[in-house]
Amino acid sequence: MDRGGSAPAAPARWPVPVVIALALLVLLTLANATGTVSAWAEYGDRVENGRPLASALLTALVATVIAAGNAVAALGFLRHRNWARILGLAVCVAAGAGVLATVVTGPEPYGLIGVGLYVALLALLLTGAAKTWCGRPTRKRGTRT
Repeated sequence: MDRGGSAPAAPARWPVPVVIALALLVLLTLANATGTVSAWAEYGDRVENGRPLASALLTALVATVIAAGNAVAALGFLRHRNWARILGLAVCVAAGAGVLATVVTGPEPYGLIGVGLYVALLALLLTGAAKTWCGRPTRKRGTRT
């Protein structure tokens, strides 16, 4: 019984770019979850000590949204959903830009690693293997549909 929203048939083998993209999505989800906990702890510390809250609250909210975006993209990508691939691309651009901004504005020891991981994930999600995995047929260069 086929419902309209069912996933496309899974390929017999998992393509290497897909496996690496899933691993990066999970890794970045865990890293961002850790950062989210730290950001909320910093916010709580500022509340208790009467220090300015705006930047800490913004950081905590953005970290939460990025971590949630990575988690949802990973789960959807695992289920062959193209919207998850697109969500992953959007999260890569947003989070990568944010990490790059922190590297430029201050000493962030792991920032360049984060930028590199997001660039790698972005490249992997744009591959033909990832598009095929999500049920979107790849186009040949020069053809418009």
